[in-house]
Amino acid sequence: MIKSRHEGVRYRAFYIISEQYPEEGTFRFTRLQSDIINLIKEKNGISEQEIISILGEKQQTINYNIKMLQRKDIIRLEKKGRDTYCYMNEQPERP
Repeated sequence: MIKSRHEGVRYRAFYIISEQYPEEGTFRFTRLQSDIINLIKEKNGISEQEIISILGEKQQTINYNIKMLQRKDIIRLEKKGRDTYCYMNEQPERP
């Protein structure tokens, strides 16, 4: 028998019931999502427009992936006027 669970934004992982389940919080991201996360880690508070400029992707593509990361509580967004700024969410320390 197998178990499954969602990992990351688009992935479902399957595990054999008799095996050790990986710790919660293991996520799988697309290359683009990893690039976005790395940019936000480098410059916490980076604007969505800066991310678009650096990665050279369409605005809709970046916006979609940022929203997915926000829904998974990986990042948080703050609107200032017309601009949206991205921040990493604080991850709790694991014992």
